[in-house]
Amino acid sequence: MRQFGNKAAVRFAAWLCGTTFILGGCDPTIQATVEDGIIASATSFTTSFMAALIQVLTEARNAGTI
Repeated sequence: MRQFGNKAAVRFAAWLCGTTFILGGCDPTIQATVEDGIIASATSFTTSFMAALIQVLTEARNAGTI
């Protein structure tokens, strides 16, 4: 599982850098729109992940497994 996380992080970083280089010559409005979309997606993912983690930990605590 740990290796998958590292590979996913490296792939995401490479994708993000590639997107930045590709958008370097684009219209500033398009570039800003794409960057805002990436930021919104990352924020949404992080928020959902944290909510799920808190829910799992709360359920485990209530079940007495922690």
